[in-house]
Amino acid sequence: MKKILIISAVFIIVLVALFLYIRIDFNYGLFKTKQVEWQSKDLKNYSYTYSFGCGEGWGRYRVSVKNKIVTNVTDLNNDGAASQSENSAYSVGSVFRNIEKVYLNNKYKKIYKLIDGCYLSSIDVEYDSTYSYPSQYFMNNKCSPMVADGGGCGYGISDFSIEK
Repeated sequence: MKKILIISAVFIIVLVALFLYIRIDFNYGLFKTKQVEWQSKDLKNYSYTYSFGCGEGWGRYRVSVKNKIVTNVTDLNNDGAASQSENSAYSVGSVFRNIEKVYLNNKYKKIYKLIDGCYLSSIDVEYDSTYSYPSQYFMNNKCSPMVADGGGCGYGISDFSIEK
């Protein structure tokens, strides 16, 4: 019984140490700079293709924005996953907010840590050189060897065009 208690205590200490010392690799300063640059462009009418994938699930949507409001989301995979009631979730502003929310929740509140044996290890973002939006970003997880599909998710904005 004493041996089980010692092993349990060591296991808990290791988990707490991992929980407290997990570092998320993300250039938050550059992210905030690009977010301000995007906002300063003050673009009102534009469209783009938004793609994402995690494991075997992938989605592609054509997003139209008029007067800074998402007016249409077309499901390019025709699988019914896009809902017009969720239009605001597909705006470039929402992309910035989602990246920041995931980062801050993991860094300060640690709410996503060690879920299913995984934790967020990095957020890699590439930015468009003209408009500064996140053209590609990846949320990478570190997982225990027991987790079959825990590498992370990838997202992208492509075919961006200004509309009149």
